Amino acid sequence: QEAESLEQSLRERGGWQGPIWRLQRTMDVPAMEGPVVAFCGIARPEQFFAGLRSAGLQIADCIAFPDHHRYTRHDIDRLREAACNARAAAFVTTEKDCVRLGEFGAALSECCTLKIAGLQIKIGEEDAALAWLLGRLSSRLPEQR
Repeated sequence: QEAESLEQSLRERGGWQGPIWRLQRTMDVPAMEGPVVAFCGIARPEQFFAGLRSAGLQIADCIAFPDHHRYTRHDIDRLREAACNARAAAFVTTEKDCVRLGEFGAALSECCTLKIAGLQIKIGEEDAALAWLLGRLSSRLPEQR
């Protein structure tokens, strides 16, 4: 019902005349025993933490950083302290944050295992969505000689 309301708003107030497709987000949560410290630097981190809980993880601490956060030594010390206080078996974060950790990933792994929960997005009516997008792109490209 919320999706229909949003679609109606986009069409009536926003003036959008094109197609609207639904997105389905899923999370691939690794199996873990014992308490974990979850952290991320993404938009809407509460959704990430809720997904971990619903997958059955025992979350000892949740630490949210700003979206697109650049990790520092201070952040790593904060995470390690949280893991020690919680007697955590592992850290769990997103793929994006694992990449953003860079060299600090190894420093976290010295404390306890670093696990990654993969986030995936699927587009409803994928074939129709791709055909529409490709059609829009090809109509804007200069003609090839």
